Order: sequence, then C-alpha cells, then structure tokens
Amino acid sequence: MRTSATLEICRLAWLDPFRLTVAHTGGDTALGSAPDTQPSSPYTPRSSTMTTARARKDFANCGSRPAPLPAGPLQSVRMRAPRQLIPTPLLKPAYRLYEARLLQKLDRSKFPHHIAVILDGHRRYARSEGLADYRQSYRAGMAKFEEFFGWTSELGIEAITGWLLSTENLKRPTEELEPLYEVFIEFFGRLPKQANALGYQLRFIGSMDLLPPELSAAAKQAQEQSVDHPRWLTIALGYGGRQEIADATGELVRSLTEDAAPGEDISAQITPEAIAEHLYASDVPDPDLVIRTSGESRLSGFLLWQAAYSEYSFVDVYWPAFRRVDFLRELRNYTLRERRFGQ
Repeated sequence: MRTSATLEICRLAWLDPFRLTVAHTGGDTALGSAPDTQPSSPYTPRSSTMTTARARKDFANCGSRPAPLPAGPLQSVRMRAPRQLIPTPLLKPAYRLYEARLLQKLDRSKFPHHIAVILDGHRRYARSEGLADYRQSYRAGMAKFEEFFGWTSELGIEAITGWLLSTENLKRPTEELEPLYEVFIEFFGRLPKQANALGYQLRFIGSMDLLPPELSAAAKQAQEQSVDHPRWLTIALGYGGRQEIADATGELVRSLTEDAAPGEDISAQITPEAIAEHLYASDVPDPDLVIRTSGESRLSGFLLWQAAYSEYSFVDVYWPAFRRVDFLRELRNYTLRERRFGQ
C-alpha cells in the first residue's frame, strides 16, 4: 500500500507543471511550483496552471491515482501548492526521480553544442538568505558554477561560456568589488585542475587591463595551467559585448590597413565574416543557448554578436540556488524549440 508521501513523489515526478522548487530558510523547506518571480518568502504559496485533460492523463501514469479532478470540458485549472507537499527526508529521492524523468525525455541529438550562462543574482541571494556578507553568496555562486560545468561535461556539451564580471560591474562601490575579487582569485586557483579533469580547456576573455593586477594575474595563471582539450570553458571577465565588437573591428581595420596599398579602399573587406574572425574567442562556435538567472529578461551586452540567433532562457532562481533540475528543464525546453536562424 503506497503512502501519501510516496504518491506525492510519483505525482510530482510526472507532473511537470508543478516544477519542483525548494527554498531553504533557517532549516525549513517549502516545496511548490516554480514561481513567476523570486518569492519574498519561501513560504509564499505558489501556483501553476494546467489543463484538466493533461492532469488526468499524467495522474494516471502514476499507477495509483489521487483524488480525481472535477469532470467537465477542457479548461484551465489553477492549482495551488501547499507549504509542505512531501516530507523533507523524501525531497532528495523526489528530485532524483524527477531528474531521471527529465533525462528520459531529453532528445540528446538536439542538445546545444555551446551554452552561455549569465551568473546573475548573487547580491539578492545574499540578502534573501540573510547572509553576513557578499563573500558567502559569491563563494556559493562559484561552487555552483563548478557544479554546472560538471553537469555539462556529463552530458557532452562541447563549449561553456560563463559571464562572471561585466565592465559595468566595475563601477560598483569598492566595498562590493573587493569581496568579489577575493572570491574570484580563490576560484581561479582551483579552476584549472577541475577544468582539466572534466576535459575542458580554459580561456578568459574581456578587458583584462581594467581589472586589478592581482585578479588579472590570477586569471592569466589559471589559463596557462590549462591543458589542451577539444572542449572549451570560457570565462568572461571584465567583459562587455559592445567593447568586444569595437575591439574586433579596430583590429580588423588595423590589419587591413597594414596590408593595403596607399590610398586603397578597404571598406569592402570589412564584412561580418571578417569581424567575426577577430572576436575574443573566434574559434568557438556561437552559443546555441543563453541562460540567465535571477529573473532578469535581458542580455545586458553579453555576447551581442555571437548570440544573434541563440535561444534564450530566463530563469527566476538566483544563480547560487540554480539546480540541476532547473538546468535539465531548460535543456528540455531548448530541444523542443524549432531553430530557423531568421529564415
């Protein structure tokens, strides 16, 4: 005889609209559907919408159905998740079951070759979790990034680009930037070993001359310790998309001018293809999928040239709280899209 908790695991694993989401505060756990916006409290009730026909079908897949949904014509039903759907000890098994279900449904032939990710939401995560300072959230974010390229390595993703620091971020107050630089230097110290173990070659892109000397030195040392691999892990540090395009165009013009005869018109040689050859990481394919966390729905200058025909996923959760199940959902959504590249 199945317990109600086991039935709930089965229901949640098959019902994707519930979108298992956990928020931790003070040791308590609330489980519900994915929020449209980052909740102000982990106990805020959340809801998801699904059709009664879909609900009946998915409940049937669990074998032992819970109470039947009301009969009637096809219509949208608003379902509200209670504060605690399943006991805390059963959360991990529930997530493993749900992840297995997602993996089973993924079409691996349609996986992206290159995933770019904007690691957003560290400061808001620190405030929402009541952390003592930003160092803790930045360390949690870097640990999550290590998990992330572990997930991508398992799935055979060929290239990863992570945006850690923008040129605009450099305008923040010193008291916010110093803890971030400190955490980055720690992270870069262990990054080459992990990247090498997972089969990724490490590279940094961005305006390194704008960074503090100790940070740019740590990035340079990490890149030098990286071993040649067929897959790429690119770190965008002090990076701005507009600046990259300006740098690539300037480099192209200088190259053409050096090779041109006096008075020769070089404008016809300034083409999109020629500019692309001078981008920071020109040997890496354009990203297929761009993921941004924290609920912000904009690129903010990230890979402006390369992401012209990328698919975008904007996820509500803050980066340090981004989970493997969130990643698998975005992969699933990507594989279901029809990419036409403007045609």
